Amino acid sequence: MTDQPVFDYRDSDGARLAVDAVNASTYYGNEPVVALLTEHRDGDDLPVVYVPLDRVEEVIAGIRDAARQASGQQSDTAETVVAYRNTERPGVLLCREHGEGWMGLTPLTSDDLPDGGICTWGREYGHECGRDVLIPVARSASGVDTQQAVDEARPPREQWRVEGYDADEWNPVSRSFTTSQDAHARKRVSQRYPDMPTRVVRETTTWTVEEDETR
Repeated sequence: MTDQPVFDYRDSDGARLAVDAVNASTYYGNEPVVALLTEHRDGDDLPVVYVPLDRVEEVIAGIRDAARQASGQQSDTAETVVAYRNTERPGVLLCREHGEGWMGLTPLTSDDLPDGGICTWGREYGHECGRDVLIPVARSASGVDTQQAVDEARPPREQWRVEGYDADEWNPVSRSFTTSQDAHARKRVSQRYPDMPTRVVRETTTWTVEEDETR
């Protein structure tokens, strides 16, 4: 183990979260990896995590950000990430709002995308996001867009659910979710209707102020 941890972070209540590079020459199978050992609170060591050499910085940055977010602090990358890309599917580009929270995605900054890019979320379902990832969207605490029209009583509310196609029509086969990620996760793991086509549907509720015709 190295003398100094890769980083040593203390959350708001003073608990220590350290990540140490145990052995940079470790092999997991035939793949060279770095073994990371984490330590939290009372000093108990958690299991070693083996990370491919080309992903060490990404994983450590992710752990650091997760620790800061868990303690209510701002993450290092929260304000700089504009999009996410799946390295195994280079044609897929997700804006920050649709890519946040998914595992296995590489965060991108405006430096990585100087010419911007179009979010491809929803393309396979026929309702592609299509937003330029460099154009920010105001967000509320619940994750719903807060760009409010002058005649709206409050910002719109969005929810997602999974629908299945049966008897020549689409019907709900899940409860409503507050994020698209949860709905898509539910769609992937559902084994109740393996032969039934399914889709994720977004429902947007708006509240509009009606004009007072008595005035």
